[in-house]
Amino acid sequence: MVALPKSSMVVPEFLDWWDKKGGEARFELVDGIVHAMGRDRVGHNRAKLRAVNALQRAIEVAGLDCAAFTDGVGVSANSRTFRLPDATVNCGKVEDDSSILPNPVIVVEVVSPSSEARDVNDKLIDYFAIASVRHYLIIFTGRKLIVHHSRNSTDDKIETAIVASGDINLSPPGITVSVTEILGETQA
Repeated sequence: MVALPKSSMVVPEFLDWWDKKGGEARFELVDGIVHAMGRDRVGHNRAKLRAVNALQRAIEVAGLDCAAFTDGVGVSANSRTFRLPDATVNCGKVEDDSSILPNPVIVVEVVSPSSEARDVNDKLIDYFAIASVRHYLIIFTGRKLIVHHSRNSTDDKIETAIVASGDINLSPPGITVSVTEILGETQA
């Protein structure tokens, strides 16, 4: 097990520490403090993969200069916070050696019992602190629904929809994804 640093860090220090000490473990930096991430269960991992695949297919259909990423790369809300969304859509150029996506437009979290409070509260605030983020999807696999938070482009207000079927319009960047495809089952 990796010993977590006891002192507060900024994102570049955190990424350097992780490169040197972290190994294959996963971490987030929240308000300067390193937090270890739990390992995935099979159902959680499958849900992340479905989300990334659905997003990437929609990007390809739309012909956009965007790409979907899994939770190995992160987003940074400020100099002291680095998050690892379960899936992210970034538009524009990304350097291959980067650990931080420069223009995340869509972030996705798959809720697990241990992460639900963070996913619906803390991460909502952190993700929308990033100016480029327009959509935050929270996938509740057990409840068979998706909470879609979107930033209104005219006044920056956050609007919320609870979606259990049909399609979700994600504009910008200009894609549509199927709730059934993300949840991986036939909806009633």
